[in-house]
Amino acid sequence: MRSLQEKLTQKPVREDSGARTAARYRYQALFGLALVFERHALDGDYAVVFEFHDDIAVLDSSTEPKAVR
Repeated sequence: MRSLQEKLTQKPVREDSGARTAARYRYQALFGLALVFERHALDGDYAVVFEFHDDIAVLDSSTEPKAVR
């Protein structure tokens, strides 16, 4: 009888889209984190938004934004 480990590792993968796009998501997350560090060093209120209308947006206020980049 095969072990559970053998059964899991020998079962064919149904799809691999996650593996193909993982590097793109990682880059986006790290870029967003760099924006957070950049804005945090400037002091003041801001918000960094992921996956709303664009990949990443920086708002000039977390409560009443008037500008977005």
